[in-house]
Amino acid sequence: MTIPDIIDDLVNNPRPVFCLDTCVLLDLVRAGWREPTAELRAAMRLLGAVEDAPPRAAVVVTYLIPREFGQNIRDVRNDADNAVQKAERLFDAAALVWRTVTPPAFSDAPTLVDDLVAAAHWLMDAARSVDRDAACVDRAVDRVVNKTKPAANGGVKDAIHLEHYLALSHAIAAAGLPCRRAFVSSNKADFSESRTKPQLDPGLKEKDFDPAGLEFFPRLEAAVGALGI
Repeated sequence: MTIPDIIDDLVNNPRPVFCLDTCVLLDLVRAGWREPTAELRAAMRLLGAVEDAPPRAAVVVTYLIPREFGQNIRDVRNDADNAVQKAERLFDAAALVWRTVTPPAFSDAPTLVDDLVAAAHWLMDAARSVDRDAACVDRAVDRVVNKTKPAANGGVKDAIHLEHYLALSHAIAAAGLPCRRAFVSSNKADFSESRTKPQLDPGLKEKDFDPAGLEFFPRLEAAVGALGI
């Protein structure tokens, strides 16, 4: 969809807008072993709001998100499979030391990792996908050239995501729509003040997010709660 297409949709049904980074979707597969399960719970709440009639929320991804997700999901899935195997051994050890009947093993739910991957796809598939905008891509490349966040380390994809979300947020404000806009990313290296301070980098906040009316959240759970979903 083009940005004007999304604006038309929001004019007919104003609602909160959640702009997602790829890492948020990958974190759903990590739920329970690296990321808190609260992220998965928040994703299911958000998905329910998107699927309501009429929808109570809109989720937006860029045209690059599905490709980037596909490039990273194999490694994340392998890590999830390993985590499940470790958890199963832990349950077996607990049953032995407690001298109890063996509790249900993870082998009783062989599709657990498949289901976590599916949950990420459910949310991604429910999203409005923003088409490639040449002006947004040009501004993202400028960030790479000037070594400014989120492209300070030379990566362009996060800059492309951000420029499209900033353009959408500016367009929502220009249309006078009462829609709060959240950008969610757990990528501390490129968006947060530091790895130990998850709040938005002050430079990004002052120059980009505040002028666009775009709010930053390092966790989906926090965004869903703040925007009332």
